[in-house]
Amino acid sequence: MIKFDYTFHKNRDWKYYEIYLKRFKSNPSPILEMGSGLGLFLEACKNNNIEATGLEYEIEGVMNTKSKGLVAMQHDLSEPVPFLNETFSAVFSNQVIEHLKPATQKLMISEAYRVLKPGGQVLIQSPCKHFEAARLDKYHISLLAPTELKRMMELVGFVRCNLSYNRMQTIQGVPDSEIETLWKRYKPDAFSKDATVFAYKPE
Repeated sequence: MIKFDYTFHKNRDWKYYEIYLKRFKSNPSPILEMGSGLGLFLEACKNNNIEATGLEYEIEGVMNTKSKGLVAMQHDLSEPVPFLNETFSAVFSNQVIEHLKPATQKLMISEAYRVLKPGGQVLIQSPCKHFEAARLDKYHISLLAPTELKRMMELVGFVRCNLSYNRMQTIQGVPDSEIETLWKRYKPDAFSKDATVFAYKPE
């Protein structure tokens, strides 16, 4: 596995991640972040009085997170997560699943389902495989399209899978107005920047 370079994120602070926290309905405490990086989302949770725990593969990220008094542990997502069934009210993962092999992606999604309480929420965000900039990133080993991620989540039991947080990309040589018309009507995978799904575990 390629060691992840955190320097891309070091100019951000926790306020950058608050918008993602606000996508959850009501108070999602406690929340699990799968792939917590430098702990900025966890810091946003703390500053909004939400209990949160992070799992992170790189020890640099774990140590940086713990230095801020936040809860994180080193964990490889190719292994089951170290929590009991129905522990969390929400699961969040931002720009992580595209770094995992297909088998690990499936395990991550099934583990998110397992540790969620009935009615729990999950938000998985990643770049779309049809977005050229995402394909050029050496860390992206298994990119997905929005509908592919949605199908994977539905297969483990997630319901009310929402694709509305995906953004339209621009395509060289194609007028934005034409893309926008198709995007508003169909939201085709080929025009998406993101592969992001918000969903629920059934009650």
